[in-house]
Amino acid sequence: KDKNGLIHFKKLNGYFLYMKYSSKKNMTQMDSDPQIRHLHLKENIQSGDNQKAKTKEWKVSGTINVQETENIVEERLYPVYKRQDGTFYADLNEMQISRVEGLPKGASVALSRSGTKGKHKITYSMTVQSSRAVKKIQIIEMDAKDRKIKKTAYFSPDQKSYQMQKKTSYVIINEKLAGTGSKTIMRRKIYSAKKSLEYEWQKLGKDGVLTPVKLKLKKERSGV
Repeated sequence: KDKNGLIHFKKLNGYFLYMKYSSKKNMTQMDSDPQIRHLHLKENIQSGDNQKAKTKEWKVSGTINVQETENIVEERLYPVYKRQDGTFYADLNEMQISRVEGLPKGASVALSRSGTKGKHKITYSMTVQSSRAVKKIQIIEMDAKDRKIKKTAYFSPDQKSYQMQKKTSYVIINEKLAGTGSKTIMRRKIYSAKKSLEYEWQKLGKDGVLTPVKLKLKKERSGV
């Protein structure tokens, strides 16, 4: 386990999603690696003939963004079980697999698997969605009269913060996105800058998975 309590396997690279239910506290907990986004939990409770006998069903879902590609994309879903001694194992024999010939922007592929323990049933669904990583950005600061105050050169947004000017009313962020092959796609975003703001971008990993990263644009405080 890591410091957040998530389980990792030395010989299996992947991303972890789990749901934990405490019958004593009547509380449901869900967590995942940061690459899994748009987490959603749906609970369905059905009463039996005996009002005390209830069947609970949970549907847990998430999305992983990957860089668009013309190459083969393969998604594998492994169930993880807990042994009596407290250790965990991934059952490779119960693996769900899906393979597609390329994944253009906006395309997706999904897998799901259900498991039942007593009267409790859990269904996990994972969607792999293609997107585009940010390579470099340019920040243009504008005042309230639409006049340019500052314009940066293109730089990697992989830094903690950026300092804006006092008179900046809004910012224009020009993005250079990674397309298929060596293609670069340009995109423009505009943000109000009356106060500090966060610009979120997607960083490309070695496995093609995109990690959400935030760059804080700080606003200088006006003097009294």
